[in-house]
Amino acid sequence: MAESVFYYCDSKEINTIASVATSELDKGDWSTDFILSMILSELKQENELLSQSIAHVHGDILAENVRKEDKIADDDFMCLKQFVKANMYMPDEEIAKCAEDVYELIKSHNLQLNKLNYEMQISMSKALLQNLGNETFKPKVDRLLSVPDRVVKFEASTAALTEAFKKLSESKASKVDYIAPSIQKNKVRGILNEKLIPHLEGASAALPEKYAASFKIICERIEETNIKVRTRKTRNQKDTEETVQVQ
Repeated sequence: MAESVFYYCDSKEINTIASVATSELDKGDWSTDFILSMILSELKQENELLSQSIAHVHGDILAENVRKEDKIADDDFMCLKQFVKANMYMPDEEIAKCAEDVYELIKSHNLQLNKLNYEMQISMSKALLQNLGNETFKPKVDRLLSVPDRVVKFEASTAALTEAFKKLSESKASKVDYIAPSIQKNKVRGILNEKLIPHLEGASAALPEKYAASFKIICERIEETNIKVRTRKTRNQKDTEETVQVQ
């Protein structure tokens, strides 16, 4: 009897098993097997919904990534501002004057731009960086101690924030109501356990030359995943028991 996909498999594990199964079966010609063709079609459809559902949840990760990149960009901007300000007190009058001019440029773009919303912050940061690199201000920036390196860092973190915010915005723009992965995974698991595996098991016994190879590959992936799930479940139970004992 072939091993079933465990109930304790998470959404990504079931999604992967289903993807392996459909990919493997797509290599064969099942036009004469009407039942398998229907099962395969249903599995593909439901697994695609599971993939979309998982990706939708991934939007939370995208938002967290924007917050992380924003913190880095904020710190880089504040460091740039402080380094420029420090150069204003240099004994070399020319350096001090260059620092004053650069500081005024930063001021004109908002000294608190790191506190603006993401869209405004990105826009103002890009405008500032463009002006810091123009023919008027770049020579001034290059005269200041440690400031050119701070500009490079701020430019890199602004680019990273821009990309992270773009991905989040695209995710929100395509947002639709998805079934929760925890629910959708049970639909896919049900198709695997109750339809695909039983059918392939019977077909492999009757026509091993046609079905056995694909069935073997699918069963091996299921077994590999189930071993991992058993290990995880045992470890979690052990951790729970140890926690209870400590209390």
